[in-house]
Amino acid sequence: MSVLYISDLAGLEANVAAVQPGKVITLLAPGGTPPPELPGLTAENRLCLFFHDVTEPTDPAWVLPAAHHVEAILGFGRDIPASGLLVHCFAGFSRSTAAALALLALHNPGGEDEAARRLRAASAHAVPNPLLIALADAALACDGRLRRALQAMPPATSQAYGGLMRLDLALR
Repeated sequence: MSVLYISDLAGLEANVAAVQPGKVITLLAPGGTPPPELPGLTAENRLCLFFHDVTEPTDPAWVLPAAHHVEAILGFGRDIPASGLLVHCFAGFSRSTAAALALLALHNPGGEDEAARRLRAASAHAVPNPLLIALADAALACDGRLRRALQAMPPATSQAYGGLMRLDLALR
C-alpha cells in the first residue's frame, strides 16, 4: 500500500533519509529558502512549485496558488510508488496538507470526508490552504465535496509544527 508523508522544510532531509520516499513534492514561496538537494531522488521524482501560502491577492507581489499548480500536484501524484510520496512546505501545515488532502481525494473518489478525517487524525496542526482545496475540488470535479470536507474538519488544536505525518493512500 502506498503512503503519503507530510513534512516541514526544517525536517525534510532527516525525514527523507528516514522514510526514503520514491517521490517528493516541494511547495515553497518564490524567492524564499531554496529547497535542499535530496540524494537518491532523480529530477523526474521531484516536483518543486513556488507560490505563497495565501488565499487572496492582498499584495501584488504574492504568487497565489493557481490551477496549474494543482494540476502539477495531481499529475505528479497520479502514480505513487510503494515507497511513498512525501510532500512538504515551509512549516508543514498548510500548503503541504492541502496537497495531501487533494491527493487523497484523487486516489479515493467520493472519499473526501474520510480523507479530511484521516488528515485531522494524523495532524492536530493541519490547516489546509482553502484556495488550494477549492482549486483541487474543481480539478477533480468533486462538485464541492472536497471544499465541504475541509469546512467540516475540526479546527486545529495545536500550533506545534514540524514532525512527520503519515497517511495511508487507500482510505478503504
